[in-house]
Amino acid sequence: MRVRKRRVTLTIALFLIGGLVYFIWPLSFNDSFEYISIGYMEHDIDINSKPTVNSEEFYFSSQDLEFQQIKDVLKRYTFHRVPTMPFNEAAIHWEGIGETFSLGLSNGDFISITKSPYILYCSQVYRVGYWGNSKVVALIDELKEALSLD
Repeated sequence: MRVRKRRVTLTIALFLIGGLVYFIWPLSFNDSFEYISIGYMEHDIDINSKPTVNSEEFYFSSQDLEFQQIKDVLKRYTFHRVPTMPFNEAAIHWEGIGETFSLGLSNGDFISITKSPYILYCSQVYRVGYWGNSKVVALIDELKEALSLD
């Protein structure tokens, strides 16, 4: 009886550890793409309390310097699964004010980045960083610098 209880306890512990590793294991962006299209939107509220949207679009191929800079930025950042990811239920919280990057890659991947700690990558929700949103804010800042925005 005692041996069976130990086995059950050990099995439960292994499942818990395996689940934890599954969710915190860092993943990286697929870098096998030849061109990239980027949509950048900045949402704000003007002095009359009316929402405004400024947007820009960029297209780069592998021969462009900006393409390599953006690829290098994406290589430096990792992301990980979130518990609701397999069910696609997690909402990316967006207050309506701030910046949004939408990146379409030639390999069919799509990345949507806001200043929330969550990103949308290949129709799944992931988290950049483990605490707060400082990593995703740094990612946005590096993308803006590569695109010479601001």
